[in-house]
Amino acid sequence: MLSVGTPMIAGGDEHLRSLNCNNNAYNLDSIGNWLSYSFTADQTNFATFAERMLAFRNAHPALRPQTWYSAADNNDNGMVQLQWYTPAGAIADAGYWGNGSNHSIAWQIDGTEFGDPASAIYIAFNGWSGDVSFTLPSPGSGTPCATPSSTS
Repeated sequence: MLSVGTPMIAGGDEHLRSLNCNNNAYNLDSIGNWLSYSFTADQTNFATFAERMLAFRNAHPALRPQTWYSAADNNDNGMVQLQWYTPAGAIADAGYWGNGSNHSIAWQIDGTEFGDPASAIYIAFNGWSGDVSFTLPSPGSGTPCATPSSTS
């Protein structure tokens, strides 16, 4: 739901449906291809997550651009349309991309260039089996940062 293009989901994906590794199940008329409407707690929770991700995608036009993102800063706000980051918050370079041991990546989209209500959207993806900590990139000079308010 967070990448450009049409989300590639099939019926039942929103409930963690599995075809048990059968990549040719369209012609089966058996339990291996039927949709079940009796959901486990995990399936119900994932369906709620999927519903919220659809709503998030719908609310952010920067996730549905008419053309592919560019490396340009068309509105001179100091942010390019799309920037890739390492989990450490550094810009991902050829060395990072070329290292097969890297299984995590993050990207930031400049929402202001797409009429998005969010000035920026930061997405972190962990494709590793363990935990990965992500450091947010610097917002850049002249960018106001929200500071926590304190109450007395």
